[in-house]
Amino acid sequence: MSSLKDNYQSKVKAYQPTPPYVLNCIKAFLVGGLICTIGQALQNFYMAVFHFDEKTAGNPTVATLILISALLTGLGVYDRIGQFAGAGSAVPVTGFANSMTSAALEHKSEGYVLG
Repeated sequence: MSSLKDNYQSKVKAYQPTPPYVLNCIKAFLVGGLICTIGQALQNFYMAVFHFDEKTAGNPTVATLILISALLTGLGVYDRIGQFAGAGSAVPVTGFANSMTSAALEHKSEGYVLG
């Protein structure tokens, strides 16, 4: 039984494409870094315009990132970003907002109460 499984695995492995690990890591790093850079720019904006300190500027920064992510998910843009970047778009707080918004959009057909 074990040799049959090993034989099957070796035959299947011959037809599986090898994923581009290095390219995927670079894409995830760049997109995740871009999201974090946008977050830092928002935090600097809130500190400069509204005179928040670094600690209090964090809450509106996170709320703004969640809002932007939810809007991009509703428009279908964030899904394309996620397909391109993989974990680079899923790890920051925007990935959480994307998962919540996409679940709400998927179940909206059940109505306002059940969906």
